[in-house]
Amino acid sequence: MYTQFSSLALKEDIELVFWNNTPVDLTVLGFQEIKFPKVTLHWQTNALKNALKHTELNVYKVNTSQSIFDEYKFAWNTKGVKNKLKTAIAKRYIRKMPTQQYIVRLREKLKRQERSTTYYQECKEQIQSINPDLVFCASQRPIAAVAPMLAAKDLGIPTVCSIFSWDNLPKATLVVEADHYLVWSEYMKQELQTYYPFTSISKTHIVGTPQFENHFDKTIILSKEAFYKTHNLDLQKKYICFSGDDITTSPFDPQYLADVVEAVSNYNLLQETQLGIIFRRCPVDFSDRYDWVLEKYKDAIVPIAPLWESIGTQWDKKTPTKADLELQTNIAHHTSLVINVGSSMVFDYAAHNTPCAYLNYNPEGSDTAVKNIYTIYKFVHFQSMPSKEAVIWMDGKEHIFQQLVAVLENNCFELTTTQEWFQKIVKHPVEGSSKRIVEVLKYLK
Repeated sequence: MYTQFSSLALKEDIELVFWNNTPVDLTVLGFQEIKFPKVTLHWQTNALKNALKHTELNVYKVNTSQSIFDEYKFAWNTKGVKNKLKTAIAKRYIRKMPTQQYIVRLREKLKRQERSTTYYQECKEQIQSINPDLVFCASQRPIAAVAPMLAAKDLGIPTVCSIFSWDNLPKATLVVEADHYLVWSEYMKQELQTYYPFTSISKTHIVGTPQFENHFDKTIILSKEAFYKTHNLDLQKKYICFSGDDITTSPFDPQYLADVVEAVSNYNLLQETQLGIIFRRCPVDFSDRYDWVLEKYKDAIVPIAPLWESIGTQWDKKTPTKADLELQTNIAHHTSLVINVGSSMVFDYAAHNTPCAYLNYNPEGSDTAVKNIYTIYKFVHFQSMPSKEAVIWMDGKEHIFQQLVAVLENNCFELTTTQEWFQKIVKHPVEGSSKRIVEVLKYLK
């Protein structure tokens, strides 16, 4: 909605109707929308989805001899009678031998169950009333999308689904089955075949992702003076960005931020160039966990909050805005470095030819039973990194200062490997993604 996708589609005589299961009123943005019927899944569907995820991860583990796939499994929910029942059902299915054949059986059972619901019938009726040439699902993850996509397929309407994020496929998150898939790169196309062999190579289309297009829109980039004035920044300082993660990925982020502040303070004592810190929290983290560090170091940190809207209390009810895409673009453009724990911000900054540093140590006194930083960088999506030189590694609290000096003062980091990684993960030119998506949809309809 916030890219050139809709305008490009219109130029190709593609009429877009948004079948909307988000809390956002898309008519306010000028789009045609039809709201989903009330989502009422089969009572066993969530249990089957969890069983499928665990079974797929068990197969990946056996096929690759990598125990890291166990880390993608969520803890079982045993709160209340209903959750205990769902967990018991899921575990009963998981006891079977993990094979691709068994995965197919679980998927077929899940589809049979969803086809039996009133929700499926209502989705079918809505599709018949819209009478589209094609149904496009923007994410492979939502269980609520299974019934509407099944309804479309059962009516003989072609279906397309895009892969939502760079780390999704090894996590066993492909819930939605479609006739065609849109992927970010040749690398992701191979991943899709590896983890989901029932998909078709000939029906997998490499388009990139609109996720990074905003960084290539020169019209939204403010001048340094305008950006600094808007956010009360000091024109005499060079700024770095601390980019927060969600609380599950990095529960110790506040301590990491404090460590970065101390390193920057030491840097400013010894170097002529003065540094400032912009703090951008994870857009779906509305917690108060950073309050103590923001208060303690209020003279050193400039928090610039993401411009997301909160509609409800769940993470998937936090919705981005076009203004936030522009804000994120300008933060990346006007800062000299981003520091975080293993996020895809490395690619946002690569779009601006700016380096990314990954924090790679457990803070003093942290509970590694809750989260061990070294587990994060063993996740499968980091295996796509051409070499460790793609990012700057901050391997300890004392190492942050050393790396700041090496990178910002002595220019010791080159972006060659970073850009190689970016090109491996996302089809280039990056800004052509929406156009490529429209071309595929036009061809398929």
